[in-house]
Amino acid sequence: MNDARVVSLPSPDRIIPVFMDVDCTLLRGYMQRPLFAKYGINEREFWGEVQRVTQELRGRDYSVLEETVYLDVLLNFVHERAVDGSAPPLADLSNTVLYEMGAQLETFPGVEDFLRSLRTLPAECADLTGNRSFEQFRIDIYLVSTGFKKTVEGSVLGPLADDIFATEFSESRFVPGAHGQPGRLEETGVLQWPTHIMTHAGKTAAIHQVKKGVHRIEGRGVDDLVPREHWYCDPGNGFAFGDGASDVPMLSQIKAMGGTTIGVYDIEDGAKHAAAASLREQGRFDVLLPADYSIGAPLYNEARLLIARRMEGLLRRRAMTVELETAAAIGHVDGGSKGLAQLYVPPVRSKPSGRDVHDAGRANEPAAPVRDPLAIEFG
Repeated sequence: MNDARVVSLPSPDRIIPVFMDVDCTLLRGYMQRPLFAKYGINEREFWGEVQRVTQELRGRDYSVLEETVYLDVLLNFVHERAVDGSAPPLADLSNTVLYEMGAQLETFPGVEDFLRSLRTLPAECADLTGNRSFEQFRIDIYLVSTGFKKTVEGSVLGPLADDIFATEFSESRFVPGAHGQPGRLEETGVLQWPTHIMTHAGKTAAIHQVKKGVHRIEGRGVDDLVPREHWYCDPGNGFAFGDGASDVPMLSQIKAMGGTTIGVYDIEDGAKHAAAASLREQGRFDVLLPADYSIGAPLYNEARLLIARRMEGLLRRRAMTVELETAAAIGHVDGGSKGLAQLYVPPVRSKPSGRDVHDAGRANEPAAPVRDPLAIEFG
């Protein structure tokens, strides 16, 4: 950082936040799948029950959200006997079990390598361009899910995230007091009630928590008035990854703040692809690509280049703001852009496995065109 050409950025601009949905974005399917398999619960029937209960409650004039009804149905599977009097299907479900289920989650190809590569991206950009200003940046990864925090923590994704925003449960039950005596919390060893519920709309609250540094700065609350210069980061410099309608609140928030949205889809699921394509047509996604994060795959290359050019745009804007000569300040913008183009790497060829056989057929396909993120920065 002793290079005279280094452009010093304000603290909020040094963090590039990447918000990622989990189910069907990083994972194949939903994280509840191994849990249902463990207890012999039919996944399709469970979600059918959730939809049926949701509609029935709405028919009784209750205002309910499907993502909260499913938690109620789940907890009833823990505590209530079935209509035939048999034991609750999930009678021993605990946070420990949820955590253990994480090891059985199946990610899309290349997810771990992709997430790790984001950590090293600023240093790669500095080396490719010769511009040490890139070394100021840090890329934070935030996993935002209506699923279970413990399950994500127990998966390969947990150690790769800066923070996880998802539903959490307590195993404590409150026992009321009597005759003026206080009540008490009693540990039960099984799930009792959700201490935090993540909803589709709640994903936007996670964005504001990160923006203000609630997760990093002790004593700071999401409702505190925090001037921009004291933000932890600016989500407008960030990115959001998602797959479907449940991510729309998060996608909309990031786009409204100036960020970029990236949609993914499972090429083996035609319905998911069609739904994601519809969101792309609505402008929810800036980019839509198959959910293959493998080194050299279109998603790997496109996403990393978009993030790199966002960093480049921030350096350029800062140089202009402080009225430095652009060429001297950032090592000649055109040369830097050409250097960043080297982030594109060819696909890694490997013997197709059973679940990734479709990758071999895409190895030589041309990458989809990337829109220039600098156009996002400067309008």
